[in-house]
Amino acid sequence: MEDLKNGKPTDDVYAICVCSATVGMLEILSICELLKKHSQKRDYAVIALLCGGGSARLAVVDLFKSWLKVHSDLSGIKEYYNKNSV
Repeated sequence: MEDLKNGKPTDDVYAICVCSATVGMLEILSICELLKKHSQKRDYAVIALLCGGGSARLAVVDLFKSWLKVHSDLSGIKEYYNKNSV
């Protein structure tokens, strides 16, 4: 994460993202992928940054579990995070 703080992309940092232009609910992208020109055009909203792809997958599971404690299904999660993420 120190490289990222200094403006250097690192291979082991992943972002949980949402984008209205994609089919999936959420996407996990490496920071290197997120910073590529074709990804920047998609205007991803970043929900979280995590070290390691496995951590990112577990965080998505936790995110879904938290959502389902309040909502009856996952509909609306993409729109919510699209409006409320950076």
